[in-house]
Amino acid sequence: MKIKKIFTSVLAAVAAVGSYSCAAAEPENMQQVCDSVVPGVMKEHNAGSACVVVADVQTGTVQAAGEYSAEGVSNPIRLQEPTRAAMLIQPLVLLTAVEEGLLSPFAYVSCEPLQVTPDCVLNDGLFRYGVLTCSDVIKKSSVPGTARMQVIVKPAALAEQFSRLGLELPASITDNMQEYLLLQKNYMATPMQLAAAYTAIGRQGLYAPLPAKGEPGLVCQRAMKDTTAKAILKAMESCTSRSGAAGRGTAIAAAIPGYRVACKTTTVRYNELNPNSAIAGQSESKVDVGAVLMLPADAPRLLVLLLLKDVRSENMPSGGGTVAAPAVRSIAEQGIKLLQIEPAK
Repeated sequence: MKIKKIFTSVLAAVAAVGSYSCAAAEPENMQQVCDSVVPGVMKEHNAGSACVVVADVQTGTVQAAGEYSAEGVSNPIRLQEPTRAAMLIQPLVLLTAVEEGLLSPFAYVSCEPLQVTPDCVLNDGLFRYGVLTCSDVIKKSSVPGTARMQVIVKPAALAEQFSRLGLELPASITDNMQEYLLLQKNYMATPMQLAAAYTAIGRQGLYAPLPAKGEPGLVCQRAMKDTTAKAILKAMESCTSRSGAAGRGTAIAAAIPGYRVACKTTTVRYNELNPNSAIAGQSESKVDVGAVLMLPADAPRLLVLLLLKDVRSENMPSGGGTVAAPAVRSIAEQGIKLLQIEPAK
């Protein structure tokens, strides 16, 4: 599969179009790392397009940013255009609930299937988690568990918190509970917006838009309490754990020995003929997947956000945990060397 590599003029110094070929030389910077990893992942899993953002969490600067697409793809994913954020909003829902004082990470919520409309049920597929803590809802990526947290949070509060993170929610959700509960499938944001929002979590709650590549970081504003940011990072760290009351997390493939890794994955399956079909009960053929990773989880320095569109993997079930999580781990492992990040003590 031929892959075109495209960088936006705002976020990269050069533009290049052509067939991907793996460079034998050791990468000298994060851009080269991404250019060596992402096209290979796309080819392995037959993805239509992808984009990646790598940021230095502490300085809020972009270390790498790229757009990639297979030959002939008509609607590739773009760094500055809205795309499916899907389950990447789950930690932001918990963030809002904690920030508003409505829930704690240790509060329990039901993850039983939730009937939204007569023909739409939110569920976790073959899994039935029963009742989980809010933190474990993130660990297991439970759709109905997150939806029940949303009901407690209320749309206006979520919209306000999203605004503090540089994100927008549709105005219609305040009057439409069905649309509100389906945000985990339908919500869209640009990859750069998502990367900036997660960078704020890693920076103890201080938010600023990510500047153009090579430019200095912008002035930060507080978007949440530092204690809230730490709680969300801990919940995301549990996603890479094999242990705990809820069992293994959805992002165990992103774990790196010797390092504390926080990660969240997303998977959206949709019918080729009806891309707006409900989450459950549909014949699904294409998959959008992604993952966001930060490390070290206790004081992040590196952020990697990877989104892949129209994945059709033939070798394994396509999902954020099986496709995107190993890819962000590969990028982060080389980032550890380039940034000389010490292992956990």
